[in-house]
Amino acid sequence: MSGYPFTWVKGNDVKTASRLDRFLLSPEIFILFMSITQSSLPRGLSDHNPVLLKDETIKEGPRPFKWFSHWADEPGYVNMVNSLVENSKKTSAGKILREIKVATEVWVKEFQMKIQSLLNF
Repeated sequence: MSGYPFTWVKGNDVKTASRLDRFLLSPEIFILFMSITQSSLPRGLSDHNPVLLKDETIKEGPRPFKWFSHWADEPGYVNMVNSLVENSKKTSAGKILREIKVATEVWVKEFQMKIQSLLNF
């Protein structure tokens, strides 16, 4: 196990710690997934650290597109998305979403600069 050495900790001054949380796996799992790792993650409010089981051969893809609902309240953003969709009617949905992502990144930067200039007046 990597990460934190223990999965459970009790007490603040005098600590008691143990590895309580583990995975039970069959030998077949190790044949199918030869690069499995187990790591203990930082704990939050609980006295247990979450344990992550991960296959290291699986590569993480591109960062997901983050969208905030308050953008829909901005007429400029809604108009931009509508025009992108209207101009791309014969394109695949994936391509339209990629175009919206790129245009949104540009729009957010411009929007942030506009807000910053209003705050600096």
